[in-house]
Amino acid sequence: MTLMTIVVGGVVYSHVMGMRLNAITMAKLGVDQQARLAFNRLQDEVRSATTVQIGNGSSNSFTAISNGVAQAGMAVQIYPTTNNASWIRYYYESNFNELRRVETSLTTPRTIAQYLTNSTIFQTEDHLGNVLTGPANNRVLSISLRFYQLQYPQTRIGTNNAYDFYQLQAKITRRIL
Repeated sequence: MTLMTIVVGGVVYSHVMGMRLNAITMAKLGVDQQARLAFNRLQDEVRSATTVQIGNGSSNSFTAISNGVAQAGMAVQIYPTTNNASWIRYYYESNFNELRRVETSLTTPRTIAQYLTNSTIFQTEDHLGNVLTGPANNRVLSISLRFYQLQYPQTRIGTNNAYDFYQLQAKITRRIL
C-alpha cells in the first residue's frame, strides 16, 4: 500500500509539473507569435513604402529628426505612396511602455507590443551598421524591441520580482529606391 501511494504521488507530481511547464512554454510562444506578426506587418509596410522618416511622435503628431543629427528615435512614419497626406506611424507610448500603430485612415491607435524597456526603437543605418545622420537612399531601418514579461505575477521573488526578458531585432530596407 505504501509503495502504491509513493508511485501515485510521483505520477500526480509529474503531471502537475508538466502542466506548469506547458503553461510557461505557451506564454513564451504566445509572446513570440505576437511579435512575429507585428514585425511581419511592419516589414511589409517599410519594404513597399516610398518614404520612411525617423523621429519622435505620438498618435497626434510626428516630428522628423533633422539632418546632421543621428537618425534614431521613438517613432517612424511610413508613406506608402507619394501622397504625403497618407501615412502609417509606429510610435513608443511612454505612459504604457507600448509600441503602437496609427494611420491616417484609422486614427485609433493599436497596440503592437507591450512591456517595452527601451524608448529608442528605430534608427537608420548604413550597410556596416553605423547610425546615419541624414537621409541616404540605400539606408537600412533598424528596429530593436526589448521587453519584459512577468512570468509568475502572483509570486514575488527578490526586490525587483522575477522577469523574463525578450529582445527582437530586425533590419529592413525599402524595395523602392
